[in-house]
Parts: sequence; structure tokens; C-alpha cells
Amino acid sequence: MIGLVALCAGLGLFFGKVWAKVTAIIVASCSILANFAWLPYYPVWAVLVIAFDLFVIWAVTVHGSDFRAA
Repeated sequence: MIGLVALCAGLGLFFGKVWAKVTAIIVASCSILANFAWLPYYPVWAVLVIAFDLFVIWAVTVHGSDFRAA
């Protein structure tokens, strides 16, 4: 279910939709929280996924001006 939401958000980002930007940030934030809970059990994997999620949030927020230019 969450994967389908992330897929729709990814497709929406290609078309420059603002709702997709917000959805991508929410999904990545939920993923950070979920992986933080798994940190004691799978530390390397959890840190990698948290770093990737932070990169996704950074990329979506920094490139917001691209939506206004399109």
C-alpha cells in the first residue's frame, strides 16, 4: 500500500504536481521513523535507508523552484 502511494508520488513528481512533493516528503519521513525503530536490530541497513530518505527529502525540497519554472 505504501509502495503504491510512493509510486504515485514519484509519477506526480515527474509531472510537477505539488501534492506529489508533499506526499513524497510524508512517505520519506514515515520511512525514517520506521527505520529508526529497526536501528538496534539492523544498524547498517537502517542507517543506509535513513540516509537515502534524508537525501530524498532534500532533493524534493531543494528543487521546488523547478515546479514554478515549468
